[in-house]
Order: sequence, then C-alpha cells, then structure tokens
Amino acid sequence: MLDEAEWEELMRHHDLTGGTDGARTSLRERFVPVLNAYERLTGFRETNPSAIWHHRLALFGPDCRACGKPLRSPLARLCASCGALVGAQAVADPAIPSESGRAVASETSEEAADSFDIDFEEEWAVDDDGWVHAVGEITLGEHRERFLSDLSRVTVAEYRDQWQRGMQRLVDGATFSAVWTSFPSQRDGQGFAWVFYRNAMVVHVQERLVVGPPTTEASDWSLESPWLDLDSARHTTSEGGLHVSEWLLTVKAVQEYVGRDAT
Repeated sequence: MLDEAEWEELMRHHDLTGGTDGARTSLRERFVPVLNAYERLTGFRETNPSAIWHHRLALFGPDCRACGKPLRSPLARLCASCGALVGAQAVADPAIPSESGRAVASETSEEAADSFDIDFEEEWAVDDDGWVHAVGEITLGEHRERFLSDLSRVTVAEYRDQWQRGMQRLVDGATFSAVWTSFPSQRDGQGFAWVFYRNAMVVHVQERLVVGPPTTEASDWSLESPWLDLDSARHTTSEGGLHVSEWLLTVKAVQEYVGRDAT
C-alpha cells in the first residue's frame, strides 16, 4: 500500500495526454512509467495498471478498534471485516440479520456516493501489438477509473447493453449483479468485471479480475448474464490477506444512471 508521499511520486509519472511532444501513444505505453515507478517504490513488478489504483492508503479509513483492520473508507460507520460499529451514528438495518439473528449495523446512504456512470470515451483503438479495444471510464462518486475493453468477442453496443441490464437488476431489487468492462479475451483469457452488492438503499462496488484459458472458441463466460457466472459472495480481503478496494453508491445513483441511459 502507498502512503500519500509515495502516491504523489507515482502520479508524477501518470500521463493521459498522449505525450508532451504531440505524438499519440497507446494507453498501455502511457502506463509504463507508472508501472516502473511502482516497482521502484514497492519492489513488486505489477503488470496491471488498474490494480495500482487500489493500493492507496488514503482510500481506507483508520484501523478498526475491535479487530485492527483498516475500515473500507474514511467515512465508514461499520467495520466490514468484523461488523463492529464505528462512532455513534451507525444505524441498525432490520433487513440484515447477523449470524445470531440480531440486526447488525449497515452503512447509511449519507456516506455513499450519489453519482454513478460508465461509458466509453473512445470506441475504437488499436495498440502497437494490434490489440483492438475501446477506452472507457467508470465514475463512482469522486472516484474515476479508466478501463480498456477487449473487442475481439464483444461490440461496444453489447457492452453498453449489458451494463444497462446489470444495473437494472439492482434497481429491481437484486442483491447481486455484475457487468463486464472487458470480456475475457481470446488473446490471453483475461477479463475485468465490476460486481455490485445491494444492501438496502446502498450498493457496495468492487472490481474483479477474471482469468481463464485463452481460446478462439466461444467463451465459457456469459455476456448476457455475468452475475450468474461470477462468485456472488462479497469478499473484503484477498486470498493473500490484502484488503479489497470497495466503493459505496446509493441506489438512487444507480436509478439515475439507468434512467439516463435508457433515454
């Protein structure tokens, strides 16, 4: 995890302008200095630029007084690891029972972001290796993250359609949904999805890397219903014990996205 001084050092190498000399470079090339700087700071050779954006300490809150693990955000009122209340303003949601059958505290909409969007900025791009992809951005309140969408199996229109259907599920009351930002490619079998867990009037959001065998045949993953193929359990730590980055949205933000996108 990077402290703020290390994060500022990393961001000095972050350039989305395409180069100061006016020459246009691919997004992959633009992130090479960031990946190199990350390796110098941490000693770890990261190959996925998106992963670096989850390694900033400022995204998390202070350590929980009960279990010692970092809170999911500086505004969290509930420890996602142990369920302990944080401060006096946490509220009990009777719709969410604990293992003992008693109601446990849930995050309120006061700390959840009230804006959400996902769309493409560039619908067609080709890098130096001949990889055809689109460039998009997801907005979760103040957090914005760019992504690259593989176009070897899925069109831009199909991506947008499954985003709409995936978010409509949450509006309709589903407690779990998922959307692809990059469907697993026939090049390396790697894909990216965002998963959503509805809890009353708030939605927990996580990004998920999906890895399968590269193949030129039809993928085993579902484009129509990714929520049926992906694990619906909400994990707050990785297998290696690292905290999983998570964002919180209001259901209202999702409703506004669905209504806006449908018009």
